[in-house]
Amino acid sequence: MEKIIENAIKLDQFVLFYQPILDIKLKKISHYECLLRIELANKEIIMPGDFITQAEQIGIIDQIDRLVLKKAIEQHLAFQKIGNNARLAINLSGRSMNDESILPYIEKLLHQEHVKPELIIFEITETSAVSNFLSAKSMIKKLKALGCKFALDDFGVGFSSFYYLKSLPVDYVKIDGSFMKQMDTSEEGRIFVKVLTEVSQTFGKKIIAEFVENKTILGLLEQQGVDYAQGYYVSKPIRDPLDLGHVKGLE
Repeated sequence: MEKIIENAIKLDQFVLFYQPILDIKLKKISHYECLLRIELANKEIIMPGDFITQAEQIGIIDQIDRLVLKKAIEQHLAFQKIGNNARLAINLSGRSMNDESILPYIEKLLHQEHVKPELIIFEITETSAVSNFLSAKSMIKKLKALGCKFALDDFGVGFSSFYYLKSLPVDYVKIDGSFMKQMDTSEEGRIFVKVLTEVSQTFGKKIIAEFVENKTILGLLEQQGVDYAQGYYVSKPIRDPLDLGHVKGLE
């Protein structure tokens, strides 16, 4: 896997797929999460779960972060050329929170002609934010000062969630998918999602529900006032972000 990762960097085999995120109230695609893959010469796709940990262990996750940023901004500029103002959500690794050189790199990308920082959302997991709290808080403030938005991913898995929700200046909260899977079968699951939603919205955050797998769950989320839905029922990650013919929930 180490050799595959090194070759992927050398041969530009890292590619982005895009998962549409549905504005539940407006019934339209609000933005897309950029999801990283490796595409080998034989067209085999390697998922991030198979290589991210190894990339961290061999110390090249920072290079991958920069590749993702570059490719995402290129897609953003492609959107701008056709007048599409869809937002893009870009994941940052936990290590990036302590990487002093990544902020100047991001600034350089955002200062390119035609880039609209207000359409860029950066994401970091709750676990990464908590384990690098001071660095994460500083990074979030600096990126927001550039005009970007910020999302806290996998929210709800930690016992200190609400403290960090209050303390981190994020715009979006993505409720961890493990809670979504129980919504249509468990009253406890529905209650938990409702509580997370109400508290998060009290702090002025927009709520994104991950792992929305069926129409019933989407309907329950709408009833509870959740803002956005992401998951296979809405759409699987797609190579072409303009290919929306198969996206559900738009009617």
